[in-house]
Amino acid sequence: MQKWRDPGTGPWGSGPRNDEHRAPFARDPVLSARRDGLGTARAPARLTPRAGRTRVASSGRSVDHAGKGSVKVVCNPPATWVAEAATVILIEPQTPLINVIGPFAWCGNPGGRLSPRQRSVVAALALGEGSAVESEVLVDRVWGQDPPPTARKALQVHIVAVRNVLGTERVLTTNRGYRLAAERHEVDAWHFEQLVRAALRSPGVHGEGLAEALTLWRGMPYEDLDVHVVAGTRVRLEELLAVAVDLRAELLLDRGAGAEAVRVLEPATLDDPLRERRWALLMVALYRAGRRVESLRAYQRARDALAVAAGLEPGRLLRVVERLVLDDDPRLWVRDLLDDPETLANLGTVDAAIIEPALR
Repeated sequence: MQKWRDPGTGPWGSGPRNDEHRAPFARDPVLSARRDGLGTARAPARLTPRAGRTRVASSGRSVDHAGKGSVKVVCNPPATWVAEAATVILIEPQTPLINVIGPFAWCGNPGGRLSPRQRSVVAALALGEGSAVESEVLVDRVWGQDPPPTARKALQVHIVAVRNVLGTERVLTTNRGYRLAAERHEVDAWHFEQLVRAALRSPGVHGEGLAEALTLWRGMPYEDLDVHVVAGTRVRLEELLAVAVDLRAELLLDRGAGAEAVRVLEPATLDDPLRERRWALLMVALYRAGRRVESLRAYQRARDALAVAAGLEPGRLLRVVERLVLDDDPRLWVRDLLDDPETLANLGTVDAAIIEPALR
């Protein structure tokens, strides 16, 4: 399973880093400004978030996400100060109430307690994406392929406990089962998919939502449920993650933010090293960020990864980009250059009118 790492200032090149939570939560009130490549100064406000503690086992022991006991849940991402046109705007992103991408987290009642089985009940309901889920289906999702004879009765007990924590209005009884009553933005997996699909339909309008979508990714989706239940959903969400990473990087490159695109792509290539187009994007981003030597080193890293994992040599796209970097070719500034490798391979003259400057 992919575990995202960020060697830069924050996940996907956005905000300060906090390795404990894999999210841009800050630890001191120092403001550090940076440039996004367009001349807009962005100063992430490094604030101390308000944190809740959600008990997930009756023992009440305090441990980390991987164990049993209580889980520390940070429900308020840091605010971000954006200075634009002499106006300072405070942007405060909201963490979804129910988080099932990575360790389960509930950002409502900080004193509520959910056992591991009750977390599975919430995740099983979330898997229904707002639709009614029959009791038999919930039993299969929560207990797997060999449920105990008392599973249906136990499910009713767990539903009562979940309602005590989430609120009675959150889990509704239907004719044959239950439904999780939540808006799309209140469940991280739902909101993630919504943001990515909106960006795919209209990158120019909804492309900035990809940055928010990527911060929602904290680990394996629906990890509280058995793999046979969520295999298809995990594959779909992981593919959307791959699309979101690449599209986010391309949009950053289009607006001249090569350095920020590098911060998005570096951890992604390490976690999924067989995506050749992503390596090509990283090479272009490094080149446009003024790091030509590192761009060529990225090609060697891609070549080694492909040889070790699949016994293959780099494909035509990577070879073409390497040649362009070696030749310091101006076509590396062409917008959407990776969409037409055949044209790039024809090393003729280039009309200066189609060359897009790094900054405009």
